[in-house]
Amino acid sequence: LLDEARIPPSRLLHVDLSDPLLDRSPGGPELLDAIHSAWPSGDAAGPRIALLDEIQSVPSWDRWLKNALDWKELRVVATGSSSMHLVRGGRESGRGRWDEETLEALTFREFLALQAAPDQSAESVLDLRPGALLDFLVFGGSPEHLGWSGSSFELHRRVREDVDRDLRVDLAGTVRDPESTSRLYRALAVDSGQNVGSQKLAAALGLDRKTIASHVGHLVAMMLIERVAPASSAP
Repeated sequence: LLDEARIPPSRLLHVDLSDPLLDRSPGGPELLDAIHSAWPSGDAAGPRIALLDEIQSVPSWDRWLKNALDWKELRVVATGSSSMHLVRGGRESGRGRWDEETLEALTFREFLALQAAPDQSAESVLDLRPGALLDFLVFGGSPEHLGWSGSSFELHRRVREDVDRDLRVDLAGTVRDPESTSRLYRALAVDSGQNVGSQKLAAALGLDRKTIASHVGHLVAMMLIERVAPASSAP
C-alpha cells in the first residue's frame, strides 16, 4: 500500500488486536469504535484503510465490521489466526458483504525464495542447503519459524506447543470436549494414514465413531488436517 499503491501513511492504520494492553471491558464493538475514533483523519483525500490483525480476539467483531462496511470513507483488511472463529463470523454476518481469502502455509519453493539473496534463485539456495527439505518438513511451512537457527528437536517441540495452544483457543466455546480433539490430532500426527481408521481411533480414544467424525471435522476446519480420498490401485 505504501510502496506500490502510494497510499499516504495518514490514510493507513495497523492494529494488533491481540495486544494485551487493549481494554476489552466495554465490549468488542465499543473497542473498535474507540480505535476508529482515535485515528486522525489527516489531510490526504480518499478512503482510509484499516489493517486489523487477530480480529477474532475482539468479541462481536463481525457485527462491528458489518456496520463499518457502510462507512464510505473506510476500507478494512481483517486477518486472524483462528480460522474457526473467522469462518463462523463470516457465515453469520459477512455473507455477501466481504471477501474471504485463505492464506495457507508456505510452499517449499516459497520457503527457499524467502531465504534467497536478491540475485539468488530458490534452486541455488537448495544447492547450498541440502538439508533444507527436512527443515521445511519439520517446521511445517509456518512463516514465524522461517529464521530458526536452533535444533530440529527444539523446533518440533515449539510447533507442537503452538498447535496445542491454537487448538485450545479455537475450540473454546465451540466443542464440549476440546481435549478429545487435541488427543485425536496427536494420534493422527504420529501414526501412518494406512494404519488409521475410525474404528481403531474410537477404541484408542474411548469415543464413538460419530464423535470421532465430528472432531475430524473441527480439525479440517482449522486446516490442521486435510481429507484425502483413498487411492485406487492401478488396473
